[in-house]
Amino acid sequence: MKHISALFTLVSAASVAHVDPCTAYRARHVMDVEGPIGWRFYHDNPDHWSWNAQKGDAVIQDDGWAYFDGDGRHSTATIKVVYNDGTQGLYQAPSGREGWCTLPAGGQMEIQNVFSWD
Repeated sequence: MKHISALFTLVSAASVAHVDPCTAYRARHVMDVEGPIGWRFYHDNPDHWSWNAQKGDAVIQDDGWAYFDGDGRHSTATIKVVYNDGTQGLYQAPSGREGWCTLPAGGQMEIQNVFSWD
């Protein structure tokens, strides 16, 4: 019985860590939308950094995870990322509104600027 309990705990912990990939579109130019929410880069901890929306709780973390809080006014349902090489990307949570997801491999690297809108 002790082994079954340990196995259940391990399986439960693994299932919590699973996050779906973000819906992604990457191109040279992505259309601008009026009234974007600005984002700010934070690097207070030498081991970690993040881009945070200036309205709401949306975030892109250094590990490639992104959180969308697109559940009301002044929140983020879509993120536009401008990269240093000139390409741009649009990202959404799998639900199209809110939740955690993972950016495509490298999607959190070489970011020049971030905007979002609901």
